[in-house]
Amino acid sequence: MPSISLSRSNFPFLTRTDWRTSIQWSHGELYSALLSSSFVRVSERGIWWCVTCQLPTDSFWLHKPERLPCVPAHDVLCEVSASANYSSVMRLFPSTHVLVPADMRVLSTPHDSTNAGKLWTAVAKGYQGAESSRFVVFGNFNYDVSLCDLVHSKLDFVFYPQLNQVSWRQRNHAVWNSVIETVLLCLIVLFLFTRVCHNLTNMIQGTTRVFDWYTFSTMLVVVCASFDACQHNDFVAEERLLTFCLQVYSLLNLCALFCTFVSALGSSALRASTPQARWCACCSFSQHICKTRTTLPS
Repeated sequence: MPSISLSRSNFPFLTRTDWRTSIQWSHGELYSALLSSSFVRVSERGIWWCVTCQLPTDSFWLHKPERLPCVPAHDVLCEVSASANYSSVMRLFPSTHVLVPADMRVLSTPHDSTNAGKLWTAVAKGYQGAESSRFVVFGNFNYDVSLCDLVHSKLDFVFYPQLNQVSWRQRNHAVWNSVIETVLLCLIVLFLFTRVCHNLTNMIQGTTRVFDWYTFSTMLVVVCASFDACQHNDFVAEERLLTFCLQVYSLLNLCALFCTFVSALGSSALRASTPQARWCACCSFSQHICKTRTTLPS
């Protein structure tokens, strides 16, 4: 999926980290993306678009949102026009001037539970510091969404060019949640890579698998935790499918590893003739659990 990283040092405009230039929607690379892509996602982490990807998964949104009409306009991603409850216009990520009203309270309507009302309330409660470099206009009732809303309000937008609609969400979880999700996925990928390497080595050398209790228990906890922790960052259906395949393959590998250990342990215990010999056989196959052989009382 093509992407562009955004810089956080040039408020309030969306700026590329490599070229240090403002994002342009009316020409260039992103204009071509708007014409050919099924969606364009904008968040504080960057801009993504895809031509052949499926629509975002429901788990990404936590609940299926109501899309807002957002029509194309000059030098902006799109423009959310006025509705029955709101006479203001919201422009998404202008390339030139970013305008905000002097009184942010005019943007929010009390007790409005619609998707549009929640969006206006979210931007009205956003960051209003002087270093945001936005133009404050008295008598202005419109609002321009900018990098300030992505970083400080944690907003995430998905624009559908072919439908002229936009969806949004507000990420309320802490930063360490995303770090945990990334670490869990990295551990799963590293585990699968090492298991494949071990299997190839065993096939070449003709050896058998060695059961590692610590690795088994740790990876079992990691995989089980990832089923709940790693679903909210999967954006498109392909990502969710890939994550699910990694999780299922890890569980199957752990099950095969445990079954091999149980089978070898059972066969060795059956060959033993005395209770003391069976106990020693169990200890020999559970080196990570029983470090030394223990003599049972007669």
